[in-house]
Amino acid sequence: MDIAIAKGAAIFVSIHLNSNINPSFNWTEVWVDAEVTSTRAQSESLAGRVAQSQAPLLKNPNPVSLRMSEWDGKSGIPGVVYSGHDSPWTPEEEGKIYVLEHASDTRLMPAALSEVAHLSNATQESAFRDPAYLQQVADAISAAITQYLGQP
Repeated sequence: MDIAIAKGAAIFVSIHLNSNINPSFNWTEVWVDAEVTSTRAQSESLAGRVAQSQAPLLKNPNPVSLRMSEWDGKSGIPGVVYSGHDSPWTPEEEGKIYVLEHASDTRLMPAALSEVAHLSNATQESAFRDPAYLQQVADAISAAITQYLGQP
């Protein structure tokens, strides 16, 4: 985040791999900070593109909508999840994701945090050992970012 701020980046995308005690979890999720209203629409657009770019790569016929159907406070954008105090799914005790809060508040840049997959899922764990698959994931995220930055 500090590098993005120092370089005057137009956007901030943080890429992660998740885990869960339930090994059947097999989806992608992309988080945005719902409480930063000045960049919320742009962050949602960015996050939506990143989520949709990842969905076809998962070994699940409908990973994004499967996950989103479980959320009461969903964003309405497939694969996009809200971080914040009102979110039903808050990964941190205070309901905020540090990098999103600070990227958005400090620079007013659109920001998203992508949880590409769950390594606790045996299929995904195996896939992420394959360098060709890693390249596919990187290319998909890169294409989503390029598409977002190229929009009018």
